[in-house]
Amino acid sequence: RWRALLPSATVASLGAEAHPAGPALASAVIDSAEEPEVRTACARALARIDPVALREALARVAAQRTNSIDPQALLNTAEVLLEVRGDEGDDQAGLTLLAPLLASPDARIRSQAVQLLPRLGVHALPTLTAAARDEDTHVRCVAYRALACLGPDAEPALPELIAGLDAEAPQQSGAAAEAVAELGSAGAPAVPALVRLIERTRGSVECEVLRAAIHALGQIGDEATAGIPALMAVLQETEVQDTDDIDAQWDAITALGRIGRATPDVVEALTRSLSSGAGYGDLDEAAADALGRLGPEAASATPALIAALRAGHPNRETVIWALGRQGAAASAALP
Repeated sequence: RWRALLPSATVASLGAEAHPAGPALASAVIDSAEEPEVRTACARALARIDPVALREALARVAAQRTNSIDPQALLNTAEVLLEVRGDEGDDQAGLTLLAPLLASPDARIRSQAVQLLPRLGVHALPTLTAAARDEDTHVRCVAYRALACLGPDAEPALPELIAGLDAEAPQQSGAAAEAVAELGSAGAPAVPALVRLIERTRGSVECEVLRAAIHALGQIGDEATAGIPALMAVLQETEVQDTDDIDAQWDAITALGRIGRATPDVVEALTRSLSSGAGYGDLDEAAADALGRLGPEAASATPALIAALRAGHPNRETVIWALGRQGAAASAALP
């Protein structure tokens, strides 16, 4: 194996000058008897000296699609193709290479193949959406994280993500919440499921899942107003026992600011958090930022912001910014 790997690395370093070695490298890429590491090294070398020949070789590998091809070799070959992809033809060839792996009875192989799909961008969306319905929980989680890489383009997979939010497995619901967050406002239809997830995990040991759901509501923004009561419930927890509880409350404050609905109870809760004191981490800074985002509609919090400024608040820049957002009501802060 080393006798093959070392020359391929040397050839790769020569670039186009090593063009005469192209046929030998292409043969190694196609040869299913070669070890996966050798095929991968030869494919990367060929990518440096003759990308066209590499695509032709990979197309022949994809055409073989026989059980005699080691799954790891196919994964490695697909990864190389996706590294040098140049057009939609390469995307289709990548999907062709991955197709037998995505259908593998081995969940480990399926999950590895799913991890490569985001490199194809939106071309992989139908395949990723199908993977999000895989029978294996881990594969579904990998698919959710892959969908998150597509951002708002993953909106067509929202039904699968909503199903994931309602899953009992915390790793699945958490991964689904992370993916919904990447959709931004397009994730609005998931708000009821996110609220259910918050209610299910509030006060439990699944703090990371709770935080992911809260964060998703904040990323959805003003389309997530139906989630405000759930966020208020998190914020009004009276027993703050550890940093996980504080982190969840910080996320809830931030989400309320991003949603931007300055109802009296929201402004009151944020004002209390502003005066929470140094023993509660950065809740007061997050509250000042949220009140600033709410703008003049949160004018009733202006006296508390002024008091925080005069008391030498450690994050005075944030408090000053929030006061500036309050409009004329903050004029009393000028002296």
